[in-house]
Amino acid sequence: MVLRRWHVMVLAVCGATLASAIPAQAAGTGASVPGWHVVMTISHPKYNSLETLAAISPKDAWMGGCAQKAPSRPGPSPIPTWPIAGHFAGHRWSLAKLPAGLHGCISVISASSAWNVWAFGYDATGSYALALRHGRWSVAARWPSAGDYIVGAAVLSAANVWAFSYLGRVEHFDGSAWHRTSIPGLSAPPNLNSVSVDSRGGVWVLAGASTGSASVARLRHTASGYTWQVTSVVSQFPVDSGYPSIYAPTPSDAWLIGGGQRQVHGRAVYFPVLAHWADGAWHAVQARGDFPLRTAVADGHGGLWVTTDWDSTGIPPHLLHYTGGRFVSVALARHGARYAGVYGLADIKGTTSVWGAGTLSGLGSLGSPAGVVLKFGR
Repeated sequence: MVLRRWHVMVLAVCGATLASAIPAQAAGTGASVPGWHVVMTISHPKYNSLETLAAISPKDAWMGGCAQKAPSRPGPSPIPTWPIAGHFAGHRWSLAKLPAGLHGCISVISASSAWNVWAFGYDATGSYALALRHGRWSVAARWPSAGDYIVGAAVLSAANVWAFSYLGRVEHFDGSAWHRTSIPGLSAPPNLNSVSVDSRGGVWVLAGASTGSASVARLRHTASGYTWQVTSVVSQFPVDSGYPSIYAPTPSDAWLIGGGQRQVHGRAVYFPVLAHWADGAWHAVQARGDFPLRTAVADGHGGLWVTTDWDSTGIPPHLLHYTGGRFVSVALARHGARYAGVYGLADIKGTTSVWGAGTLSGLGSLGSPAGVVLKFGR
């Protein structure tokens, strides 16, 4: 089973305008969930969307995605798209100048400091994967992909950068060159799904969650180099989990987030899936709902802010708050006939605030999508 994942082929940040704050409501209760509001919508070029965020500090953050001049259309000649990146420097978001001639989209941004920011993406034709490095943004690597794409990255220092692709490519940058490597102990093909870096620089990689051999690999650095430790999580995390992700805020606290679908009377019924790493082991978490999950960040109070994946409603991925062992919907006001779909989340270091990025679009991603940045807190 594969859930639909909208790889946005559209985004930009020039000509950005501030939008009015939109209060969020707890579904079914009318109670206010304070803090979530739209801070910016992006209307130039006309068709655009955001996929990824990285927050270095309260006054330093990056976002990425892609843009195109017209909506996607079926056929052998798709409309060209190009990657874009935006920077928040404490007061407003602005467009970064990327190298000319690039095509495709930025799907991952990761940073270890304000001076060590990396962006990873893919070509719209599926012919190569791309690494860009901040500092008068430049192309740091281009890998033939044959339809493959980067699912996550770990930027630990200027001389220790990792990039992971869905089809199992592992690339390591040692400060001077990229080297192809692998994760020992994973079933072949590994099919990597998601990457997270914890507060101590530990790298967590979720693998095989949609192929029947779900595992989590943890990279640990030692005095003589680094080692991988692989644990199976099949029993705690069903293998029909679509596009799952991993989120590890600390070495002793990590979450697997995903979802699945089953057929009930000929109708697809979606459900969320959660597993939690605590006390040195993975534990299945009972989760109820009619939605699959996509990604998560901590809310600073023991809970999670979570985005859903696409489901049968056609409504773009939206926000949930996992608190007290249950999910509470965060309903953002619509802009006319368009919904605020949220694809990426980033917690802001040293605060309980969170950035969100995505798109304004109609049901099923129809209509003229526009990039949107949201924020919880100040």
